[in-house]
Amino acid sequence: MLKRSNAEEHQQGAVQKPERGTTFLSRLYRYRPRENRSPMEDFLTECLAELLNELSRIKGGIYIKELLRLDQVLPNNLEFKTGFQWSSQTAIADVGRPDLRGRGVSKDGNGIHILIENKVSAGYTHSGGIPQLDRYKRYLDTRPERYKALILITHSTLPPPSSKPTVSIIIRWRKIADTLHAWEQNSEFSESPHAKGLSLWLMNFLEDQNMGEINLSLAEIASVPAYQRLLDACDALGGVIHQKVETLSKRFSGAGLIRPRADGLGEFKDAGYGPSFYGNVWTPKGIKAYDCGVVAWAGIMLGTLIYEVPPVVPGVPELSIGIGLWLDPDSDTDTIESKLADMRKRLEALRTSMNADRSWEIQGNEKVVFLRKAHPLVQYYHPDVDWADAVDRFFENSVAEISEANPESLKTVVDWQESDVEAEETEAES
Repeated sequence: MLKRSNAEEHQQGAVQKPERGTTFLSRLYRYRPRENRSPMEDFLTECLAELLNELSRIKGGIYIKELLRLDQVLPNNLEFKTGFQWSSQTAIADVGRPDLRGRGVSKDGNGIHILIENKVSAGYTHSGGIPQLDRYKRYLDTRPERYKALILITHSTLPPPSSKPTVSIIIRWRKIADTLHAWEQNSEFSESPHAKGLSLWLMNFLEDQNMGEINLSLAEIASVPAYQRLLDACDALGGVIHQKVETLSKRFSGAGLIRPRADGLGEFKDAGYGPSFYGNVWTPKGIKAYDCGVVAWAGIMLGTLIYEVPPVVPGVPELSIGIGLWLDPDSDTDTIESKLADMRKRLEALRTSMNADRSWEIQGNEKVVFLRKAHPLVQYYHPDVDWADAVDRFFENSVAEISEANPESLKTVVDWQESDVEAEETEAES
């Protein structure tokens, strides 16, 4: 008998390399956003497929049965035999592409065939006049396996009115998240760190997308009146700020910074609902803040991200005054680094000319660089605080500091708007 070579022995013992493009991350990468289509359903399908394949290797599929509520249609003591496989988006002739398809054998030797349709918000399809779920049910009815199930997992898409006799099990994504949460402390998952990690990641993702458990404490329910009082107070304090920064408006106008409209807000707010800024903003020639690359502001920020400018403490309102330079989103990638350096240089020159202390900080990221002084409101809190006095002191000092800036340094900062546009036009011509 010929002795096998070392290479042959190594090849036999090695883990088979997956076919190119079929690995978990490669499958996820296929589903990139397209116009009028979100990849959410495809993304969740692939995550669930990966998790179910890992769970198939643990305790005879007991966790699959729990996650998919299979005890409703399968015997309680039924166990999956090793080798149960889940595939995603597999085409079935004259049927379609069920989101997930699970096939294998039970330990009692009988076949198992499961189809899963995943819905988040999309509707159902029809082919040849036959509804989507009915096609899948008819297909399962022709299969020889003893144990079969059609499962609908959904979020906001309602099950079809006629789905009850067609679909074996209907599960909300919220219930999937609940089950994953219950598994979080399960020590038996140590058999598969991959399964434990996937279940944790999927649970966190569902909660981030508001598809998990919805909890409200009594304090949160009672916070609505308090939040309204906060908004009312900030609105009143915005009037105090408006008066306090009037001298700054005159100084800024000499450098070409003007309030965009009578109330001075200029749409300086986050992308969410409701107000997020109370005070004044100034822009070159008074154009809307969201249309330009230079904005100066003085007011109360309610602890949200505004035009990529983060609060000092996330979620905490703050008194804030500053000036920011935004990079054109269409900037050539080769010039971004040099532009960001130029933005910092201009703001550093402005801060130096102000002779400001360290409370004026230059910060930024790949989209914006800003010079800012900001104090969270909690810094001023005591039971007898008069917030009008606190606001008055902060802006009196801050306006005095920024008013010391050299007019030429301030003009150089404001001119960033035109210099960035000119640079982009030069790049386009070349």
